[in-house]
Amino acid sequence: MPKEKLLRPKQTAEMLGCGVSTLWRWVKTLDNFPQPKKISSKITVWKESDLLSWIEQKFSKDEFHA
Repeated sequence: MPKEKLLRPKQTAEMLGCGVSTLWRWVKTLDNFPQPKKISSKITVWKESDLLSWIEQKFSKDEFHA
């Protein structure tokens, strides 16, 4: 069974082609944006599969803009 890849904020922003500040704005303002998980007091991550699903949903609706 493949392990779930977890991405830190900088990695997540790079994957999505945006800046880290934009990433955090999307977390706060977009209802359907995948929410991060806090795995310790200083580490926040996103599941790569959640992000890929979000991207696929955006393309399938032909609305890839935030």
